[in-house]
Amino acid sequence: VGIIRDSKVEILADEFGNNIIPSTVSYNEDGEVIGVGVNDGLQISSIKRLMGKSFSDLESKNFPFKIIDEKGLRIVIGSRKIRPEEVAAEILKYLKNIAEKNLNIQIKKAVITVPAYFDEAAKNATKLAANLANLEVIRLVNEPTAAALAYGLENSSEGLYCVYDLGG
Repeated sequence: VGIIRDSKVEILADEFGNNIIPSTVSYNEDGEVIGVGVNDGLQISSIKRLMGKSFSDLESKNFPFKIIDEKGLRIVIGSRKIRPEEVAAEILKYLKNIAEKNLNIQIKKAVITVPAYFDEAAKNATKLAANLANLEVIRLVNEPTAAALAYGLENSSEGLYCVYDLGG
């Protein structure tokens, strides 16, 4: 999570000093959240790949967790059946908490970056995840666009730039 302070991009750190947070959510056997970015319990990662997807889109793919079709795509964690948006919301809540603690203010709105390949369903799922995290989405920005914007802000320069999205 980052802010612009004194015309510079600043990445905020969590309580452990980490400013790079893995997009993982760990759950215990009962399906309760253990933490975000920790390597413990039943871990869900790569949730972006499930955002806005149906079970039929993914049933032929292998995941390190079980997915089912029950009123839409669900991830089975212990006795719980969780929507991908709920997992993404846990990550957004964690990032929101980092910002609130660092800035000492309540965060209600956010600009969220999404992969360039996100279709409308994935973007809508991201907005739902933000809503579950009590965030109003001001704007969704494609990640390569965000990189180009950040480069221009940091260097206060105009011109033509090539941004390559290496991906995950």
